[in-house]
Amino acid sequence: MKPKKLVILVNLNARQGKSANKWKEICSSILDIFPEETEIVTYMPPCDFNGMIKSLYHEKKIDGFVSAGGDGSLNYMLNVLLNIEKSDSRQVYIGGIGLGSSNDFHKPFNKYVKNVPVKINWKICQLYDVGKITYEDINEQFHTRYFIINASMGITAEANYRFNHPKFFLKFLKRYWVDAAIFFTAVKTIFLYRNYNAELLIDDKINETITLSNLSVIKNPNISGSFRYEQNISFNDNVLGLNYCDRMNKVELLRTLIALIKGKFSTNSKRKTYKLKSLNVFIGKPMPIEADGEVFIGKNCRFSVVPNAIYIMN
Repeated sequence: MKPKKLVILVNLNARQGKSANKWKEICSSILDIFPEETEIVTYMPPCDFNGMIKSLYHEKKIDGFVSAGGDGSLNYMLNVLLNIEKSDSRQVYIGGIGLGSSNDFHKPFNKYVKNVPVKINWKICQLYDVGKITYEDINEQFHTRYFIINASMGITAEANYRFNHPKFFLKFLKRYWVDAAIFFTAVKTIFLYRNYNAELLIDDKINETITLSNLSVIKNPNISGSFRYEQNISFNDNVLGLNYCDRMNKVELLRTLIALIKGKFSTNSKRKTYKLKSLNVFIGKPMPIEADGEVFIGKNCRFSVVPNAIYIMN
């Protein structure tokens, strides 16, 4: 299976605006890989991204969408495509060009174009699972979001919010030293974070009451920068990975952070891990929830896996 018509969507504002120059460097090499008639659309958020995708799909009959940007750019594209109203049986295919800060979608990095990680082999596409989050907002309205890398609550979600809304020093680090920016944000969040109570329902049968320090739901064990879980999760195994921290103090959280840099998450009384198909998290008030690096506010959410949801370019 492969797409018939393709577009490359270039986010010129990714990585604090550095993506624009990087795209100029690699553009000709990228286009050599694609058919001659491939379209290029550049944009800068905020914009009507939803309308742009729908127009390309419905009016121009494009079925192959390549996101040139960060993980957030790809997540927005994924959500629009999975929610699009189809009038025919056309499949959609997505690929990525890593112009963002962490580029977790591409990990482990296998293919590069001029040192930029890519998933753009449009001739060979595979079906991937995606994660689905149903949650209640502050007005008690229900919404659905999808993710293809990972999702989180607790410290990781709050750290992503800070990372996405940087002040001067963090903005400088993000532009020139991404791993340092991620580590700085994580440590700062640990010292400012307060645990909160949560009820977990795993696969509609296992109940756990925790004081939530961090909770990660993964389809890719790479969560940000060099942080990585050791859980064996595959893109098409029809399950999600759950890794959570319960009742941790700041020293324990710092130790966990350092362990994740080494790709370790050893289970104990405060660290738990599961493979599951669904997870309900009940909390008393709206809190940050993160999906592929993008953060929103909600409560009483359900994470579930959607098997073989979309074709991804290898």
